[in-house]
Amino acid sequence: SSSACTVMVIGFVNAGLMKLEQAIGVVMGSNIGTTVTAQMISFKLETMAMPAIAVGVIISLLAKKSHTRFAAQILIGFGILFMGMGMMAEPLKELKDSETLQSMFHNLSCSPINGSIPFEGVIKAVAAGTMLTVIVQSSSASIGLLLALSGAGLLDIYTSFAILLGDNIGTTITAILASIGSTKAAKRAACAHCIFNLLGTTIMVILLFVEWPGTGHPVFMELVTLVTDGNPFAGENLPRFLANAHTLFNTSCTVMFVGFVGVFAKICRIIIPGEESDIADRPRRLLDQRLLATPSIAIQQTWSELGFMLEQGRCAQSESFQAAIDVENADWTSLNESIRSHEDDIDKLQNAVTKYLSDISMETLNEEQGKIIPHLLHSVNDIERIGDHSMNILRLAKRIRKRELIFSDGAVQQLKQMEQTLDKLFEHCASAIKLVSTESSTEGERIRAEENLGNAKTTHKLLKDLEKEFRKAHVERHESGECNINSGVVFLDLISNMHRVGSHLINIVEAASIAVIGE
Repeated sequence: SSSACTVMVIGFVNAGLMKLEQAIGVVMGSNIGTTVTAQMISFKLETMAMPAIAVGVIISLLAKKSHTRFAAQILIGFGILFMGMGMMAEPLKELKDSETLQSMFHNLSCSPINGSIPFEGVIKAVAAGTMLTVIVQSSSASIGLLLALSGAGLLDIYTSFAILLGDNIGTTITAILASIGSTKAAKRAACAHCIFNLLGTTIMVILLFVEWPGTGHPVFMELVTLVTDGNPFAGENLPRFLANAHTLFNTSCTVMFVGFVGVFAKICRIIIPGEESDIADRPRRLLDQRLLATPSIAIQQTWSELGFMLEQGRCAQSESFQAAIDVENADWTSLNESIRSHEDDIDKLQNAVTKYLSDISMETLNEEQGKIIPHLLHSVNDIERIGDHSMNILRLAKRIRKRELIFSDGAVQQLKQMEQTLDKLFEHCASAIKLVSTESSTEGERIRAEENLGNAKTTHKLLKDLEKEFRKAHVERHESGECNINSGVVFLDLISNMHRVGSHLINIVEAASIAVIGE
């Protein structure tokens, strides 16, 4: 299905996984790939329909592995497709003599009049094919119906071919609908699909009026008959003719235009002007509903969005800590606004990611994907708690400022040491998420994930040891009269919050590492 493929491509471009030029190439290839459906239908495989369904059902019931069940479902789907085509073809043959249908198809007729194909009839037939495909949103479905109509003798070769060209225009509606509300890059990918199909159809319409020497038939249609049995112009083997025409048309257009991908991209950027926004400027941009059809990529994008959330949490934590140890020089107006902005982003993303993970879980997942969803949910909550602890540290900083509390030099140095250790743990966490969001799962990445996990655990242990050590040091300072009780309480709250942030970070590292290494 070129429609399904194009929707996925729009999602990839929207999420920043694919560039416009790459998307145009894939769209061109999908136009060729979708012709396989018409080829299969045209071979009249109705006799294989029931055996295929039966075998598929038996395998599906007995299979233990999910991949085997999926393959069985594909077999069942093909069987139902062929059975449906057979069921549709028989009634259509009975309607061949219907005056109503004959009148309707007569208005679309493209049969030569006095040796010349009527231009008005071609435009009507192309428009009819376009509208039909727009309504059903699948060129494969509309072409399947076209094959049934031509096979039943309700359409002649010229009219069928013109409707076929319209089907190729109509299939672009899916990309257009998928691009609504997406980024400029995604809209440009949909625009490229429209331009490509419109230009190809225009060329083929022109070739309808270019005759093959000696026969008087359109040059492209005559080429198709060379690879089709029988005499399609006499009404023989029309379904095979149309299937071959569909394949040759899309293959020819791709061969003609594949060298002009860059030109298509430039035209699309002119039609849809403006700069492409960066992913970081669009929270929740990665959580594209179009990617749900491919859960592995949707999960990968969720990890990438977690990376964005983590960066927001890291910024909030760092800014609040700096305010706590340097209250005199802090710009409190911008500080409040910045930290609250980070916290709001984290909260909004927590809701968005949680809902997205719920949507992913409704899809058909393999065992590995099913296991990773709970880890992702826990990681989202861990990052949200990091944001909460950052707000706690900000409130402590405000208390220091309001009560004019003073820390001893030793306490300040210990706080800075805790912060430096915590920052290293943030680095390990970011590395873990980056490794899992690449989705390649190579041996080298598994080794790096194991090393990163080991380093993160070491850093987390150091953070815990420092907290214990600094609590004891605080008691000693308090007993010696080096610090007052109010400053001491805030100091203990600060190192406690930083230790808890570290606990959430190591949870995320472990979850991300499991996704790369396995249980």
